[in-house]
Amino acid sequence: MFNQFNWKFFPCLVVTLSLQGYLCAAGEDGAFNNIDNISQQIIDKEVELDKLITNTHLKNEIITINKIRRQFLGAMINSVGTEAGLIDATQLFFSHTRFKNDKVSGGANAGQLYPQIIGQEINAASNLFELTNNVLYRLKAAKNHLDPKHSLQHVKQLINSIDAGLSRRSVLVNNLSEQNEMWASLSAEGKVLQDLRNALLSEYQRIYIRTRKEFA
Repeated sequence: MFNQFNWKFFPCLVVTLSLQGYLCAAGEDGAFNNIDNISQQIIDKEVELDKLITNTHLKNEIITINKIRRQFLGAMINSVGTEAGLIDATQLFFSHTRFKNDKVSGGANAGQLYPQIIGQEINAASNLFELTNNVLYRLKAAKNHLDPKHSLQHVKQLINSIDAGLSRRSVLVNNLSEQNEMWASLSAEGKVLQDLRNALLSEYQRIYIRTRKEFA
């Protein structure tokens, strides 16, 4: 689990778990225990959400250095072939217009087209390869239920569970007196849990939008 954990959210969990430890040590009342249990459930869901986001990102990340190199190479070959053909065609044109009695042979005409055709065919093959590769990535992600459609459904379920837990926890905390020595700690813990939920959701939205653009 820890190999896939998004460590940038680790400080938030440290604060939350520290508050929970203080709560368990100080609170023996049933309300405190209920709040502690709900907080742990929320943390479990947020860790699960973070793992889902990480896996979704890894399975759908298709922009690699090799892809960039392949695209550059295909475009370069196309450009070189097209430029070579145009240079040859220009040379034939000036040769024919300068020496009007000279006839341009069919082979010479065809020769200036070959580099252009070859370059464009290689570029088309490169684009077709990348399109096929994108489709394979998407099928692989869909097989693991990590494509945009399935992952969005799973994220919605987790967010709904987290929100429900936060609501129940907020009600219990609000029922406590503000003079209670635990009230400030519990309120701060609730803000940390809410901030972590928002950060994870924002992270998924960014990945979801980029993934949809890649497969559009």
